[in-house]
Amino acid sequence: MARNQQIPTTNAALRALGILKKYLLPGLQQSEVCPLTLAEPPFYLSPGVKIKLTAGKPLFWKGTRKGFYNATTYSWEDYGVHMTQFPYLGYIVAGETDWRIGITQKTAKRLGNKFLKSTFATLTIPHGTLFLMPAGVPYSNLPPITERTPANLQILWMRFHRLGMQYHLSSILRNGNYYGEPSRYLSDSRTLTLMETLIEELRYFSPSQELLRTLMLSIMLRFQRNLQDPINQENIPIPTAPANGHKVTDFITQAIAYIEANFRYKVTVDDIANHIYCSPSYLRRIFQQEKGITITEYLAQFRINYACALLRETTLNVNHVGRTVGFPNHSSFCQVFQRRLGCSPSAYKNEASE
Repeated sequence: MARNQQIPTTNAALRALGILKKYLLPGLQQSEVCPLTLAEPPFYLSPGVKIKLTAGKPLFWKGTRKGFYNATTYSWEDYGVHMTQFPYLGYIVAGETDWRIGITQKTAKRLGNKFLKSTFATLTIPHGTLFLMPAGVPYSNLPPITERTPANLQILWMRFHRLGMQYHLSSILRNGNYYGEPSRYLSDSRTLTLMETLIEELRYFSPSQELLRTLMLSIMLRFQRNLQDPINQENIPIPTAPANGHKVTDFITQAIAYIEANFRYKVTVDDIANHIYCSPSYLRRIFQQEKGITITEYLAQFRINYACALLRETTLNVNHVGRTVGFPNHSSFCQVFQRRLGCSPSAYKNEASE
């Protein structure tokens, strides 16, 4: 597919919508075998996808470096791969790409045989193919650009999480580098449930093609409906001050929903603002005005309230509770708990058990 045959619009939502209508949906509806690959050992490969194993030792979990991108991300920086807690779906709009999937020691021990002496599996994925990366699977941040990489490579990315989905297009520029558009957010929490069901079916020895196609069509049709919403066709990634109070409420509601879904991890105001497409300074101001406390104080109080419930209703020890609700260490958990409740977590747990 040549570049001048691609969807001719500068609007991200309309371009993604054009790809859906022109290529992706017809491909799903007309194919007898759903063109979907599961990028997870032992791998479910759709027709046309090839696999090559790289000899070496499987990736070791303790060799990871922990970082954050709106939630927990683990990275093997020496190998150029990472993994997240969210599933990703990619669609090759044009060209062909090689995609590296890391093989961990845990996976290798479970599967045995050829995976015990493999570090990577490289999938060669042709255009018109969907590939799904489940949460917790190491993969390369971008397909490596080699002399074999076609100049017209273009990929539509979809990322699924509890509050909705994000999407963007990436392609190769004339200078041979990648260009990834800013991600766009669509509020549709139902797609994650469909995605989890799809992954579960793909993990069966012989998945049902009819069910795979039905689930993929359901996800893509919901994607299409969201893209058709005029509010999602704005090309401004960070909105200016909202025109009415209702929009302010929407921002606050989405911020709180993000906190409640991700409080177990490192969460910053910038993370929340990026997620809901709002500037951090504006979010701080409207949250303080609406709730009477800062967004950081709200997060801390939510964590403490959750910790109190765990201390009262479970047998988890204090250290475990602190980590579970998102505190980086035992000391910081005890300090915040003492400051807010006037007693230590241990004292609170002992009193609650009496």
